[in-house]
Amino acid sequence: MRRMGVGPRAKSVLALILCLMVSWSAHAEDLLAVYRLAQHNDPTFEAAHYALQAAQQKIPQARAGLLPVLSANGNDNYTKAESNFTGIPTVSRNVRAWTWAIQLTQPLIHVQSLYAYSE
Repeated sequence: MRRMGVGPRAKSVLALILCLMVSWSAHAEDLLAVYRLAQHNDPTFEAAHYALQAAQQKIPQARAGLLPVLSANGNDNYTKAESNFTGIPTVSRNVRAWTWAIQLTQPLIHVQSLYAYSE
């Protein structure tokens, strides 16, 4: 009787099927995707990124300290009063007052903002 074995052709087919199964289960990532994933999960990189964004906002903040400031304020007041003196009928008084104020402030010398803006 002849012993049944696996021939070279069957081994090749088996190896091919095994390679196809392995390639389907493991998908390849490109280098840029792996780098971005590492950046996203690295707290040191995230902290440096946010520190850079905060530093970039220092110049606009310093410039804002050199610009004029305009503020407006309004008030509407209504007062109703009644007075009664002995022997005189009740006197009613209604007073309505509006108050508006606009203020413009321009700093002449603001050393801290000048220094921060010059850097």
